[in-house]
Amino acid sequence: EAAPGQTEAPDPAAPSQPAPDRPSETAPGQPAPSGAAAQAAPSQPAPSPAGDDLDLAISDEVVDSTSTPAGGTSDDRLATAFEALQDLFFLTTPIEGVDFVLKLLADLVPSEASSACLYDINTDELRFVALVGPGSDERKGEGVPRLSGLLGAAALDPGTVVLVDAVETDDRYDPGVDGRVGLEPRTMALVGVSYQGRLMGLLQLINRADESIFTRPDANLLAYVAEKLGEFLQSARMRPDEQHVR
Repeated sequence: EAAPGQTEAPDPAAPSQPAPDRPSETAPGQPAPSGAAAQAAPSQPAPSPAGDDLDLAISDEVVDSTSTPAGGTSDDRLATAFEALQDLFFLTTPIEGVDFVLKLLADLVPSEASSACLYDINTDELRFVALVGPGSDERKGEGVPRLSGLLGAAALDPGTVVLVDAVETDDRYDPGVDGRVGLEPRTMALVGVSYQGRLMGLLQLINRADESIFTRPDANLLAYVAEKLGEFLQSARMRPDEQHVR
């Protein structure tokens, strides 16, 4: 025991008491402490003023990831085709649609000649309805058997692009079906146009301009255009029925 008048020494074994001046944590929903206690609180990140920069970075990333088709270098032609093909669905007849598509392909995949066929289910023929380049007049309106030549190879598997790097040495090549008057074919790209697995027509490009062969990015683009053309041809086919019902 401490002598009278002396302060009793604290017992080291006794449990320590919290210091009375220690600030307590703020309960959820209570105002934050002010002064020194506020300075001790964790700082909150300030809103970033660079929101526009973040959006731009995200946009750049998306463009970079979508503008490089498999097997090719940076290629923005798919984006151009996407924008242009919005106008396709404002047209009315199948002939208008295939004419529009051939003009678009002339800009995006330049070639010496191009053809668009529509499938005639009654005669089981592919009929040339729109053509560009040498021999167009002689070929227009002509029908060829669906399973003949390189056209037939493409018609067997609609949506799959057939690329031929040496036409005249390809056993499937039939000059009377695939060829043109006044044009020596060297390379060719063909794709069957379909809707939900049903053959609607066919697109043919002959002799790639400015390139030795048709490339994989060319094929990706051609497949996309054919898909949209198939959707349009189906809508054009259904339109007269809808008007008749009304």
